[in-house]
Amino acid sequence: MGVITPTLTLTSNANTHTPTAAAGPLSIALSLTATDSLVVDTVEAEIHSLVVAPTLIYDGSALSLGTETPSTGAANQKGSYLYMKNTGAAKAAYIGFVSSCLDNDAGPTGSDTPTAPATSGTTALNAATNVTLRTFTLRPSEFAFLPWDYAGDLYASCEHSDGTTLEIFRFDRG
Repeated sequence: MGVITPTLTLTSNANTHTPTAAAGPLSIALSLTATDSLVVDTVEAEIHSLVVAPTLIYDGSALSLGTETPSTGAANQKGSYLYMKNTGAAKAAYIGFVSSCLDNDAGPTGSDTPTAPATSGTTALNAATNVTLRTFTLRPSEFAFLPWDYAGDLYASCEHSDGTTLEIFRFDRG
């Protein structure tokens, strides 16, 4: 087992700050810091070259031994922390946590067989409407750090197959 110490710091000037190019979004200056000490064991580091078609990055049921009881039980069933960064230079990376009981044609079916998001149409990660399976978008150089309970599967794709890469570190909870 090991320990990681993530720290998040958010700062901005008040919106009345001069010069206006350095003005913040709030009426007050912001200075927020949060730090935690997290016990982890297994660590994986990967770099994925993304394409337009959604690519399965992690199968949540395989990581949790198929029990689908996140954050309980044995060490490998307690979930993880994910660090993801779009290391590409020009295009967005689309990230989707997709339910493993999703049938793209019929909706939720109760099946335990994961179904990949469609590469085009209303359920694609790159769909521009509220029916997309995309959870969030990482623009070039943007990153995310978040807990994941192995609920569902993690897919990623990009706007255009142009060399967009996604760097991922997965820290299993200890």
